[in-house]
Amino acid sequence: MASCTVFGCGAYQQRPISVIESGAWSLSVLKTDYNFSIRHADVIYQPEDDYQFVLVIAMLTNNTQQTRKFRWSHCQLDHAQGTFLPMSVTATNFWQTPKASLELIPPGKTVERRLILSYPEDDLPPHISCKDMRVPLLFD
Repeated sequence: MASCTVFGCGAYQQRPISVIESGAWSLSVLKTDYNFSIRHADVIYQPEDDYQFVLVIAMLTNNTQQTRKFRWSHCQLDHAQGTFLPMSVTATNFWQTPKASLELIPPGKTVERRLILSYPEDDLPPHISCKDMRVPLLFD
């Protein structure tokens, strides 16, 4: 199992892997990773038995001329065993600032977020759903 720090799981390019537009929003996936633990200072966080962590780095753009609300808790990975919501949503800055489930996104603004979700170990999610947007996930 690979280990990531709270600062990230390696470099990634700003070129989206996949993009979906839905009315007021554009959602892009920049990076995906799986089967890792998270190291923060001297503590290592690992997923529960039979599960793995899945990392999704996403960019969300408000395509309207007004401030809009977005709930990261509306993003999920679907599986036959159920729905898996983000256990952590942070900014992708150096400090990995935790973000509230509900964010106000100004007009025309793009935010980049790091979502960590738990998912059954012997499978990889084919997509992430956020509200009415479904974005394919590609894993190496």
